[in-house]
Amino acid sequence: MPKKIAICVGQNSYAPASGVTSLNGCVNDAVLVGEMLRMAGFDRIHQVHNEAATQAGILSRLEDAVASLSQGDYLVFWNSSHGYQVTDRSGDELQSYTDEAICSYDTDPRAPLTDDRFARILGRAHPGAFLFIGSDSCHSGTLTRATATADGRQPRRWIPPDDIRFRSGAPILDLGDYVRGMSQPEAEPLPVRPFGLLGQDPEQLRHVLLRGCRGDQVSWEAKLGKRFHGAMTYHFAIAVLRAWQQGSPITYGEAHRQAVDGVIEARLDQTPQLEGTLELTSTPVFGYTPA
Repeated sequence: MPKKIAICVGQNSYAPASGVTSLNGCVNDAVLVGEMLRMAGFDRIHQVHNEAATQAGILSRLEDAVASLSQGDYLVFWNSSHGYQVTDRSGDELQSYTDEAICSYDTDPRAPLTDDRFARILGRAHPGAFLFIGSDSCHSGTLTRATATADGRQPRRWIPPDDIRFRSGAPILDLGDYVRGMSQPEAEPLPVRPFGLLGQDPEQLRHVLLRGCRGDQVSWEAKLGKRFHGAMTYHFAIAVLRAWQQGSPITYGEAHRQAVDGVIEARLDQTPQLEGTLELTSTPVFGYTPA
């Protein structure tokens, strides 16, 4: 019988030495997705939260899961955390020249947990296995700082130290503040490829990626319903659970469209993105069809 394996990472708190600010809804996201996976018949669900979600802890669990995959197996990796960008050092980011990274508990921007590191692991997966990756964290193409609002909404983007940001080549200081009367045109945001594409031709992908926002946006969390959640996670879950409650499957494409509508209705400036072939995004979420 095919295996159904999941790793749900939720990080509200971070090591004091990392300098990463805390969040409120990431663990809630991980638990919510985990309960949905349980409904979908997943037999191995690993919840990895806060202090347990070190870089080594995340990667070792993912490596073990990928190594165990066989034909017909299903792997879900879900991460809710802060996110940031670093300069691409491998030469595979030909549009944005940056790699996307997620914040582990022990985040160190000098040894970031980037899309390339995930690529090396996921690329070893059995070609007959199905991989779904959910990323509710920021992969912003800008370096402007956003702060929490009065109602508790805050972005899941972490701003690395200035010395790390400086290496990206993008300005971290507005020189217009120093030169009166001079202005610079606003740069058009560059498309950012998150860790889901992993440098592969989209038509050759054997996995689906759902991410919280476009490259030039941030992913927000807020009090949605009774708890704090990431906006993408919450509205994706609502779409899926409503369909399941009615006894119907829902595809990744359908759930994504409804999640986008939910985020727009909540007036949050982010657009969840779905990536993968039409064949794969047209399959039921988590491979589940209610009885």
